Amino acid sequence: MNTTSSTAYNYKVVRQFAIMTVVWGIVGMGLGVFIAAQLAWPFLNLDLPWTSFGRLRPLHTNAVIFAFGGCALFATSYYSVQRTCQTTLFAPRLAAFTFWGWQLVILLAAISLPLGYTSSK
Repeated sequence: MNTTSSTAYNYKVVRQFAIMTVVWGIVGMGLGVFIAAQLAWPFLNLDLPWTSFGRLRPLHTNAVIFAFGGCALFATSYYSVQRTCQTTLFAPRLAAFTFWGWQLVILLAAISLPLGYTSSK
């Protein structure tokens, strides 16, 4: 009796999320290094409102938490669900939609936060 199955898993969306985990990790943590440098050398603010510490710190925090961490969680979720259930994804196009939709949300946040489009008071 053969107990191994040869199910073809959908690794495309897992690979996409894993790659973007690395990309957003570099961007978010690099932004953290930049704003830390702004504390030591204030001339790095460049006298532009969208490069000030107050606008870039929330971007750094959100990029590391939601972009880096979120992509990592999506990648591990799509990988582990397929492996533990021993089946391919039910709707690969829905998985692709979640990937592109999540990247769009992150990109819109990365644009709106430095420009000051927030509800903070």
